[in-house]
This record gives sequence, structure tokens and C-alpha cells, in this order.
Amino acid sequence: MDERYGAAGMILNKSNSIPGSKGIQMDLTARKSWFTFDHEIVALGSGITSSQGRSVETIVENRKITQDNRLVIDGREIAQGEGALIDQPRYAHLSGSTPGSDLGYYFPSPAAVHIQKQEHSGYWKDINAMKNGFTVDETLKTDDYATLWFDHGVDPQQAQYAYVILPCASEAETKAYAENPQIEIIAQTSDVHAVYHHGLNILAINNFSETPVTVNGVTVDKAGSVMIRFYDDGTIRIAAMSPYNDASHETLTVTLDRPLIEVLHQDANVKNTVFADGQFTAQFQTRDNDKPQNTWLLQIRSEADKRELKLEIAKTEGLNAGNYTRASWNSLQEALAEAETIFADRAASQTQVDSVVKRLITAVRQLVKAPAQPDTDTSGSASEIHPEPIQTKQPENARLTQSGTLSTDKNAHENEKPDQLATAVPEPSPETRPDISTPEETPKSEAAEKTTGALAIVNLVMMILTVLAAVLVYLKRKPKTAAGYRWAGLAIAGLSIAIFFITERFGSWTFVDSWTWLMLLPAVLSAGLLWSVRSNGRDRE
Repeated sequence: MDERYGAAGMILNKSNSIPGSKGIQMDLTARKSWFTFDHEIVALGSGITSSQGRSVETIVENRKITQDNRLVIDGREIAQGEGALIDQPRYAHLSGSTPGSDLGYYFPSPAAVHIQKQEHSGYWKDINAMKNGFTVDETLKTDDYATLWFDHGVDPQQAQYAYVILPCASEAETKAYAENPQIEIIAQTSDVHAVYHHGLNILAINNFSETPVTVNGVTVDKAGSVMIRFYDDGTIRIAAMSPYNDASHETLTVTLDRPLIEVLHQDANVKNTVFADGQFTAQFQTRDNDKPQNTWLLQIRSEADKRELKLEIAKTEGLNAGNYTRASWNSLQEALAEAETIFADRAASQTQVDSVVKRLITAVRQLVKAPAQPDTDTSGSASEIHPEPIQTKQPENARLTQSGTLSTDKNAHENEKPDQLATAVPEPSPETRPDISTPEETPKSEAAEKTTGALAIVNLVMMILTVLAAVLVYLKRKPKTAAGYRWAGLAIAGLSIAIFFITERFGSWTFVDSWTWLMLLPAVLSAGLLWSVRSNGRDRE
């Protein structure tokens, strides 16, 4: 694509190989890919399988060096003559012999890597018999080598590997890339390899199967290589080719899960571009009268990818304004309004879409729970938090469901656990609970509590005195003395009753509390007794 980027694939199949001159029998199979970008070569392997009792390896690097070339892995330098097995390294680096000839290696997937810097010796004839009259070089060759490899073990089944070569990268640049890689492996199976380059917005796919594969909303119907570059203005460039050139592979169909706006350019071999049901389909004529395969280019303009935006908008539909503070709810409504506007705008860029998605997600996360409302008057500042009317009195059999709503259906609670009901509506924390009291409310409440305690004690003493006065009236025979006790008792009883009602008005008691009436009963009975004594004329004896 663009004469800069490429995708190459290999279906390795040694299952039908015959013993060579050295008698080696192989049945190794694998899928291998190389994706090339500006500063990276991504190498993927999968489906590595063998059953001949042999160890299978993937060589990352086997380079002739001098002892001055530094070999480093995750910051550790490998000394001359040293070998090591490093578990899950992030990067390795080999310094070059001339400026700009360094090599970096990034390992995107967890795996054990063998590394060594050692002297190797051997004969060329060991790998090339040089028959048919050619001279055989029998000189022993000895040199230093830097080697990195994956060991898949003996008779591996569906093994895989992944690494990225960083040509000309210094050690610092290699380390920085490993901390912030630009490539992401999207698929790595026996059927498909795919990577996405975040810096270039390029999706590269190798389909090894004869059935459709879908990666990131892109479907390739059969074996072939596809590279797609997404631009911020909605332009999309698609390059495709098939490795075959036979009657069963005359076309390669690519489908994008994107609405089409217009076709900007298409090569002559791009046929049947169709837009339907929110998808764009292009058919590439890959067979060209038995000529060598070629790469065909299509350029279109489509809407930005709004799948994530649609999902985030849908998540807000179940939210209720009454559950959150006004300020946080208004922030969400502003973000939601902008999101819906961008979603409806066919010309919106991908940058705009990505930005509004982030804003909407942030607004949802920053929603603040409104405080629980008391069963009293909610006028004043409390009503500002809940713009909708608040129902504080529920049916007698109403219960809180797991979802946080009230239900009178007894069966609706049979499957709910007590801890689920208890935590359905969490209590707001002190940090998020707004202060809904007026400046006078808190001191008044504290004073009322003190008044209640003091008046209760006074009331108790007066009731005792009332009872005592009633007893003394019966015991005293002198009219004046009895009358004095009687009137004193009635006065004390009346004062006790008055204190009771004052306590009820300004304290924490209420008329519905039956036990508070019991406190009033002695004073009432004693007063009645005193009045009864007067009526019977006992004080005249």
C-alpha cells in the first residue's frame, strides 16, 4: 500500500516432504506473517505443529558480529560466551558496527526467549554438499554470533510466536517503543493474522482460510491479504490481493461495517462496489488472464466509526435524574446532547467521534448520587436537588428491590438475598452528600434534645410530688392542712401536664409514642384522686 507498507504471508506445509540427502523427514506445518510499516516489521506465527519427534524453533536473529557489538535484553547486557533463557522479556537490542545499523526487538506477547552471544564453528559442506562438479569448501569457519530464538519444544501442537523488528533503533528508542508500542495484535490464529498500527491507523489482515474472517468490522471472504488505512476526514484506502491465480480465486470480496458516503477512486479491477444495510462491499478481480497477481486499490469516503459512540449513548438510557445531584446530571445531559449531535452528523470526523465518546464516558463516571431524603417536608434547598416530586410514603408492604425500586409484589423478593436488598441503594458518602439544612436547623435540634432531657426530669419529680400530695390529703384530718395539700397537689399536677405538652412540642417525643403517655398517667390519676377527695368532703372532718 502506498509503496510503503506491506503484508506478506506463508502457509508452511512440510507434511508431504520426503527425506533429503541427509535423511531428514519433516511434517512441520505453520502459518507465518510479516507486516511492514515505517519503523517496524511485525512477525507473527501460529499453528506450529509437528509429530516427528524433533525440536522445533523459530529463529528471531542469528547475526554474525564482533565482540564489540553489545547484546542487551531488558537492560541486561549479555557477556561474550554467555547464554540465557529469559522469561517474558519486553525488548532486546543489538548494537551495530557502523552508525545507524543497530537493531531493536520488541516482544508483544508473553513468551520465553533464548539469547546468546557465542562463538560458532562449522563447515560450509555441512549445509551444502556442493555436488555436480563444484568444489567443496572444507575449511573450518569460526565467528561470533548473536542469536535469539523461540523454542517450541518437541512435537509442538498449535504453537505460536510474535516479535517486532525495529531497524536502526537505538537501545533507548527500543526501550521507549516497548513502553509505548504502536502496534496491536488483533488476531493470531491458524485462520487469520491481523495487526493494527495505531500511529498510522492501518489495519493489516492475512486470511489463510477459504472461509470469511472478520476483524475489527472488516470481512475478507477467502484467502488473501488486505491493508486498510483510515484517515481522520473519513477517507479510507483499501489495498487487496490474492495469492492465487486460478478459477476458484477469481475474486476477493472485502466488506466494511461502515456507511459509505462516496467512492473517490477505484482501480480497473475493482468491481461491484455495493452499499447496503450500513455496510460497504467491494469485489476485487484478482485473476487477470493468468498474469502475475497484483495489488488493487480502492479509495472511498465513509462515515467515522461510531459503534462505540452508539454503545455509550445506549448505556445512558437507564439512568434516572432523581438519583443524582443536579450539577452532575446537567453535565451528563450536555455531554449526551453533543454525543447525539455528532452521531447524527455523517460528516463528523473520527477525531470528533473519539473526543465525544471520552467526554460522555467521563460524564457518566462523574455522576454523584443524591442523598437519601427524610420522611419530612422536602421544601427549600432539598427540593432543588430533586426537580421531580418525591414520594416519601410507601405502601405498607412495599420493599426495596435489587434494582433499587419499590415493589409491593411479595413474589418479586423471593429470589433476592438480604445483602442484595441492603446494598441496592448505597448511602452517599459524606464527601458527596450535599448539606441541605439551614443554619438554624442544627442548633435548634441540639437544643431540643437538651430541653427534652431536662423537662423529662422535672416532669418526673412533679409527678412524684403530685402522688405524695394525694397520699398526704388522705392521711391528714385537719381541713386546712388537707386543703393545702390538695390545692398544692392539683397545682403540681397541672404544671406536670403542661410540662409534658411543652416537652412534646419542643422535644423529640410525639403523640404516637405510647410510652410517653405512660409518663403523663401518674399526674392525671393523682389529680383525679385529689379532686375526688374534695368532692367527698373529707377535708371537712
